[in-house]
Amino acid sequence: MTWPQYLRHECTAWGFRVRLSRLQTAVLAVLLMRFPAPVPVADIVEATWPDEEPDNSITRVAELIGELRRKLGGFHIIARPGFGYQLQQARTAS
Repeated sequence: MTWPQYLRHECTAWGFRVRLSRLQTAVLAVLLMRFPAPVPVADIVEATWPDEEPDNSITRVAELIGELRRKLGGFHIIARPGFGYQLQQARTAS
């Protein structure tokens, strides 16, 4: 995701432009900034709702991750129990 793509709420996946919501963009940006390390859910919540966290923020993060998986491909974002979520680099055939 480039800075202009971030501002337009989009990214490129598999050569296609993918439109994202503001919240999906925030979640993907924090995952990209921390790549390859896992990101704790609390950090995703803080980055996504910096002013006031909603009561169901942990559930909402899981929903946003699910939405991103559907748009980008499920294997790119993995859950790391006890650690949070992590982007996984696509494997290339060699």
